[in-house]
Amino acid sequence: METLTQRGLGIVVLDCAYDILAQPLAQTLFSRFAAAKLEAYQAVYPHGVLPLGVHDFIATLIMVGEGSDEEFKPLGSFKSISLERCERFRVPFELLTLLEGEHRAPHREAAHSLIQDARGSNGEMFYVGSWSIRPSVRQDTRLRNAVRDLLLTALCFHHLESGFSKLTAVANPRLKTDAFLKASGFQELELNGQPLPPLTCDFTFGEKAIALHASSFRADFLERLNPFRHAWDERRVLSAKGDSRPLPKVNEPESGEMMHTIH
Repeated sequence: METLTQRGLGIVVLDCAYDILAQPLAQTLFSRFAAAKLEAYQAVYPHGVLPLGVHDFIATLIMVGEGSDEEFKPLGSFKSISLERCERFRVPFELLTLLEGEHRAPHREAAHSLIQDARGSNGEMFYVGSWSIRPSVRQDTRLRNAVRDLLLTALCFHHLESGFSKLTAVANPRLKTDAFLKASGFQELELNGQPLPPLTCDFTFGEKAIALHASSFRADFLERLNPFRHAWDERRVLSAKGDSRPLPKVNEPESGEMMHTIH
C-alpha cells in the first residue's frame, strides 16, 4: 500500500468562494469540494440527498487532500460559517435553517439564546458542519485516520485563531460525528438546564441528529493534536485577501491512536 509519506497530505482553505469564484483555481477547488461532498453524502444517505446550498458559497470551506494547485484532490472536508457572515449576506444563520419546523421549537429557543449570548461577547459565533470523507478513503483505515486527524486539527486551530465565543453543530450519531465533536469539547444543546432530545433532520430523510455547542476545546484534546499542528500552519488559503502560498507536501506522523472510536 502506498504510504502517506509517498502520497503527501495537505490542508486547503477556501474562504468565501462568493468573493473569488472569478479565479480559475478557486473555481476548480470549489467544484471539487462540491463533487467530493456530494459523493460522500450519497454513499451514506438515500438518493435525493442534497448537501449543497447557499451557505457553501459564503462559508469557509476546509479541505484535506493530496496534490497541489490544480491537481489538489479533496479527501475529506467540512465548513465553518459565522453568524456575522450570514447576516452580511442576508441569509439565516445555518444552525437555524436546520431547526425550522414546529416540533423543533425548543431547539430554536435554545439556539436563539446562544445567539443572544454571542452578541454580548467579544468573540464570534460559528456553525460547523458538512463533515465528509470520500468513500474510497473510508476503506483505507490508515488514510482515513490521517484525514480525520487533519480535519480535527483544522477544526480546532481555525476557530481558535478566529477568536470564537461559541461553536454550534448538528451531528449524526449513526456516523459518529457527535462522538468526535464531544471529545473535542462540544456538549448537547440545553434549554433551562436540560439537554434537548435528538431531532429529525429533513434533508437527510428523517435521520436522528443531535444539536451541539461548545465554548472551548478540551485541553487534552488540543494536546493530542500537537503532532499535526504543522499541517495547519502550512495550509494554503485562498480568499479575497489573496493566495497564501503553494500547497506543500505534508508528511504525516502515524495516525489512528488519537481518536480510535471515530469512523
